[in-house]
Parts: sequence; C-alpha cells; structure tokens
Amino acid sequence: MSLTIKGAPFYFGIEAESERVSFENFYQWLTTQESDAQWPYVHREGEVQVRHNLYCNMDDTHFFGVFLSARNTEFRHFVRRDGDRVIVEARSTEGSPPVEMNFFCIRKDSNKGIFAHYLGSYRFQKFLHDLWITYKDFVKQQKDCHLNNLEEGDTKARTASLYSLRGRRCISPLYTPGTFSQLIDRLDVIDEVRFTSYEVDAPDDQPVSSKLKSVHKVYRLEEQAVNSGVKQWLTNLRNNSAKHLQSGRTSHSGSIVGKEASGADLMVSFENTMEDYLEYDYDALGTFEVNNIKSHTLVREMVLQMNNNLLFSPARVD
Repeated sequence: MSLTIKGAPFYFGIEAESERVSFENFYQWLTTQESDAQWPYVHREGEVQVRHNLYCNMDDTHFFGVFLSARNTEFRHFVRRDGDRVIVEARSTEGSPPVEMNFFCIRKDSNKGIFAHYLGSYRFQKFLHDLWITYKDFVKQQKDCHLNNLEEGDTKARTASLYSLRGRRCISPLYTPGTFSQLIDRLDVIDEVRFTSYEVDAPDDQPVSSKLKSVHKVYRLEEQAVNSGVKQWLTNLRNNSAKHLQSGRTSHSGSIVGKEASGADLMVSFENTMEDYLEYDYDALGTFEVNNIKSHTLVREMVLQMNNNLLFSPARVD
C-alpha cells in the first residue's frame, strides 16, 4: 500500500522590525545558498544522523521548496525473503542512501504555509524548529553587519533593538477548532482519558506566570458509550487543559483512547487535531526538477489550498 503524504498547516511569524531581515529578504537569502549546504544553515557540533538539503524558489506571492533528506550512514537495512526465511539484510549504500522528500509552501501575505510529510520523513515539528533557528541566525548575521557599519546618527542600542526577536517566535502548527469535535463524533466507546490541567497556586495579588502547577489525571473506563453528554465532558476537559505559552500559542495536553462503531481503535489527541490539506499519494510524486518546484502537482495543490481556504488568509484587523 502506498504512503499517504499529509499536508500540515503552520504559521511562520513574526519578523524582526528591521527591513533588512524581513521574511521577504530571508526567503531571498535562502534561494542564494549553496544547494549542497547542509540544512539548517547554523553551526553544529559533530555528525548528524540525517542530512537535509534545501532547494527553494519564490514568486511574488509564495515561497516554496523541497527538502531532500538521506541518512548519514554507510549501511541501510532491507527485508528480503528466501523461501521460508525472512532476512533483515544490511546493504552498503556507498554514500547514496535512499532519499526522502518533503515539499513546503508559504503564502507571503499571511505567513501561513503547508508542510508535506509522511511516515519516516522529515518531522513536522523538527522542520518548524529548524526554520526558526535558521531565521534567527540570519537575523544575527544582518545585525552584526549593521552594527559594524553604522551610519551617522545611528546608535548601537537603537540599531540592535531593530533586530530583537523577543516575543516574536510565533512559528507553530495551525489548528482548526472544529477538528476536535469531528474526531470525537467518530468515537462509539471510550476506554481511557488522560489530560493535564493547570491551576493557579498563588494569592490573587501575585503574578500568575510562575505560579502555575500542573495536575495530571487519568480516567480508566470500560467501553463507556459516547453520547452528547460524554462529548461535552470531553470538550470541557480539553478546554481545561489549555496552557497559554509565551509565544502566544495555546497548547492542550491530553488524549482519548476508544473505538469507532466499526470496532477500529481510535486515539484522539487534545493537541494534534489539525486537518490534512493534501492527502496526496506518495507514488504520484514522480520525477521532477528541483529548479522548477512551482510546477509540481503537489505544490500546485498547496497553492490552491492556501488561496481558497480561509485558514490561510491574512488575519482580520478590525
């Protein structure tokens, strides 16, 4: 059975104040990097397990690219059959291990994008982390250059403040409120619920930021039938598990284990309730050229989703 490529939505913002480090200039800088340079473009100590290379392009409205990844090892294991025997065999890849591919696309006017991933490929959360630390390093380079070439009337303090990223690390998955409800609608019975809630442990006149304590709870049930009351209870538990992070994002900690009406197992995470915006067949990737990423059918589907789906539109300012 072919692998399914899922499209995970994300938000990439907020850029530093200096025009020199706008996301537009960051994307332009990424397109000028050597294609054989190892991603992310920051200093690392020692060898890495997986080598990533980025190929990217952009137009007036979107920034898009593909990561080609390969394990940085000499051997890779394969499974083969010899009659009744099943053999796990180590074969030398001679420096050319199998390559994994992850496409992505970012809409410039909203800083929202889609990352295409599948089982065993470049992890979504790792991609988000690496994208931000690369931008952070780009900002540092530009700041150092600017501070070494101050114009008359500029001060170091004022110039440095233009490159501050304090409170601007807002790169995160995009979640849709209706997705959790859709998932619990599929539950017929539930066996277990785990969640973490956060309570204030301080007098009313003290700051809350450092006075939160977490409370972990587990409800073990024996095929509890799911009705409207149970669904509301689960929704309330998820709401109570909300934790507001310094980045501005809200996280939820918990999960539900149960079964669908067909008897199939179903696990619903309080946090990972994002929609799949691609559901693309891995076998349909075919052959492509990295200098013409925009024309790939997967990228065209991403652009279509981001242009027509409200989730990817710029936030309204009332």
